[in-house]
Parts: sequence; C-alpha cells; structure tokens
Amino acid sequence: MANKTIIGENIKKYRKQAKMTQAQLAEKVGVAPGTIQQYELGKRTPGHTTLEKIAEKLKIDVVSLKVSEEEIKAILDAEIAETKLFLQRENGRERIYLLECFSKLNRTGKNKALDYIEDLLEQPKYQEDANSSAQNDDTLILGYPNK
Repeated sequence: MANKTIIGENIKKYRKQAKMTQAQLAEKVGVAPGTIQQYELGKRTPGHTTLEKIAEKLKIDVVSLKVSEEEIKAILDAEIAETKLFLQRENGRERIYLLECFSKLNRTGKNKALDYIEDLLEQPKYQEDANSSAQNDDTLILGYPNK
C-alpha cells in the first residue's frame, strides 16, 4: 500500500524530471500550489482522481507515483528472473542471450535494435520458415557465447 511519503517523494521526483515548478503542476492539475507542496512533504495524500490528474500531467502512470523505486526494482527483478526461466524452458539459451544483450542497451539503442529487426523481418531471406522445425537449442548465433 502506498504511503504519503512515497507518493510525495515520487510526485516531487517526476515533477522535477518534467522540469515543472510546484505552481505549474498545481495549475495543470487544478489545485493550489500549497497542496502540491503538502503532497510532496507527505503531509497530505491526493485522492485517486487527483493522483490520476497528477500522473497524466507528468506523463507517467499512476503506479509510478504509488510505489518506491525499491519496490519497482524488486518487481522487475522478479519478472526478469521469471522470464528467463520461461525462456530457458520454452525457447532455449539463444533467446536469453538476445534478451540479456537487449537489456544492456539504453532507450536509443533499444529503439535502433527494434528498427533493425523490423527491417530484417521485411526481407524474406531473413524470415523463419513457418513450416520448418524450430532450430535446435544448441545452435549458436553469431556472437553467442558457447557455454
């Protein structure tokens, strides 16, 4: 359950990332600047509707305001571990390697990689034949470590 302190700290963090003052955010949300200040100090907690407006104006989802960075990291770490297990069981080491490489890229690198993949998918010579059997899990791709 989100507490006043976490919500307040997150409002402040995302407001500053958006390069907004308390007064600017308050105006966009339709509350007094002092109200934003009280939220950020943990003295008050916004209601659900106000929290949704704040998230919308900061261009983030409401959940980002309700949970701490540690909670987000723990959730993501658990999801990554679960995904790796699934991929290991279902699709083999090759896909895990691709996922690990992709996760090391910054946002710009990830976008470029996705653009490149989309370009490759448009070329028949790079497409997997739907009728052929899946590659053996031991088949290595270029650069894939042989472990």
